[in-house]
Amino acid sequence: MSEFNQDIAKRNINELLRNKGMTQQQFAEVIGMSQSNVSKALNKEEKKFFTVEQIYSIANHFGVSIDWILGYKTSDQPARAPRAIGAFLAELLSSKEAKVIPIKIRETVYEIDFDPRNLEQKCEVTDPENTYLSIYFPNYWNPDEFGKTEKEKHESFNEAYQIGNSTRNGPLNKFLSKYVEILKVFNEDQISEEAYQIVLKDYLSQLRES
Repeated sequence: MSEFNQDIAKRNINELLRNKGMTQQQFAEVIGMSQSNVSKALNKEEKKFFTVEQIYSIANHFGVSIDWILGYKTSDQPARAPRAIGAFLAELLSSKEAKVIPIKIRETVYEIDFDPRNLEQKCEVTDPENTYLSIYFPNYWNPDEFGKTEKEKHESFNEAYQIGNSTRNGPLNKFLSKYVEILKVFNEDQISEEAYQIVLKDYLSQLRES
């Protein structure tokens, strides 16, 4: 087993809070700590950490293993599980709220070639242009995409022609633009975890729930 690293554990717990949109105060109430002690326990610059009982409470509340929290395994990360992400994307795209478009990205690739005969290892660096599918939320829906029959498509076209075809995605696109900026600031340690959660909660409150 690898050596215990508090920084990894603090990072994982902070990730759980971000994924759940939970503030440090709410988190403190869950595990029976003061908000100030939680702030210290989650700060990588502080030596203070959670007790064994508190780690158990955290794992039980978020439905993850203690091993994952402490950095000994990675498979319990719900936000990064391929199957969960795939199911989310399938539901998102089937709703017709989101679309996909191919984009080309140039990436740096390091390919390792190992020769077992002379134990020599070589690394070839290339920068291929790869094509990915990018998801976006269009502000205007296409009448031709709605309806299975010609009559239904004609009705969709008439609706768009008479009252327009704008969607509710405008506010969502504005949210994404603002969120990307605040996330960048947070990742660069320019604002605290608490400030980040307050801003995120405010941004989300500006979106409709249905």
